[in-house]
Parts: sequence; C-alpha cells; structure tokens
Amino acid sequence: MAVAVWRTGAAGRALGPVAAGAAVPVVLLLAACSPGTASVCDRSEPTAPSRVEGAPLAMEVPPHADDSAAPPGEGSKVVLPPDTDEVMRDLVHRTAAQSASGEVRPGTCEADGSIGAQTVERCTVIRSGLDLVWRVYSTSLGDGLSQYDAVVVSGTLTADAVYEAARQRADKGPARCDRLPKTVRVEDAGKPTRYQCQWTRASCVSDAGGWRFRWENGYVTLSGSGGVDFVGGDDE
Repeated sequence: MAVAVWRTGAAGRALGPVAAGAAVPVVLLLAACSPGTASVCDRSEPTAPSRVEGAPLAMEVPPHADDSAAPPGEGSKVVLPPDTDEVMRDLVHRTAAQSASGEVRPGTCEADGSIGAQTVERCTVIRSGLDLVWRVYSTSLGDGLSQYDAVVVSGTLTADAVYEAARQRADKGPARCDRLPKTVRVEDAGKPTRYQCQWTRASCVSDAGGWRFRWENGYVTLSGSGGVDFVGGDDE
C-alpha cells in the first residue's frame, strides 16, 4: 500500500508531497508535564500523622516495636486427643487459624435440634481456657456419608487480641480503644459489643497538598470464624 507524506509549513498549510526516500523532519508536540504538577500523593507515601481528625478514644494502642507478634494461626498450639472425631478436629483447627497464641483443644458437642433435613449441634472449643461455641449443621448424604458446615455463635475475646486487631487496621500511627476488661464476652457473634476501637485512615487531598488522616471507629465483636471483628461505629 502506498503512503502519501506531505510537508507542511509553519501554519500547518500543506506545501506539497515529499519524494519517496527523502528525509522528513518530525516534530513531536508533548503535553506539558513538569514535576511540580504531579500530585503530592502520587509521589509519596503517608507518614505518621501529626494531626488526626475526630475524637480519640481513651487508650492508645502503640505500634509494635518489632515484628515479633505472631500472625493468627502461627502462634497457637493445637492439642488433639487420639479419639477426637473428625468434626471436632476441624473445629479445633479452624479456631487455631484465628488465634495468635495460647492452647486450642476440643470441648464437647450437644444436640441443638434440627432444621429441615439438617441436624444441629452446639460444639465448644477451648481457646486459651476460654469457650468458643460453634453451631454445626449436618446433612446426611446416605451410605454413611454426611456433609456439614459450622459457624461461631458466641465466645470470649481477650483484650490483647482486640488491641492487636485494631493495630493491624491502622494505616499509620497508633490505634486507640476503649479501656477493655481482660476478656470480652460476645453472646451473639457479629453483633456489636459496647466497646469500640479506632484506627487512623489516610486519604489523599491533592488540592490541599498532601495526606489527611482521620479516626475510623468500629465496635468490637466476634467474627463467624472466631476472630476479632469490628462493626458499625462512627466513621465521620
């Protein structure tokens, strides 16, 4: 395919075709892009804030001085007697996966009615001496087979576990919490307790020339898998 190349004057007027093989000067017009026009947030990461918007809670949870804290599932010890059944073994391991420390061992199960074709049990796992209650839904598949699902319905959290969960949420700087008792009992997993924590959240405000920090709040609760969770709260 033949390609026609035209030479243009300063005003953009075509002056005539260019002979094949002739050198053609090429001028590229680039959009202005000086370092000063880039957003501050594009060129930096947020640092520890000097000011945080919002009302702080009573107690500061300082950052770790090092990386010594074990993540959930890596600092706990599982204790399983040989006669522990398959379902309880699974619940113990699920509980350990949400625990950063302490001993996790099996408790007991008791019947808790039925829902349609499902049988329901309440099974207790002992974590660091504290009860964690699972509700187990089992369905028979015939031929001696069954399938089950399980969700945490109640349990007890330690203050240290709550503080660590809040610390992990902070973008920069410390988290804060209400002053908690050593343990917090949660009778209905997923529902808020009366205790709150808060953590710093960073957002970029380019027209103001940098980063803005505010407190983000959440009420302490127990997740359906047995870990610490935060719900609701005032995010203003």
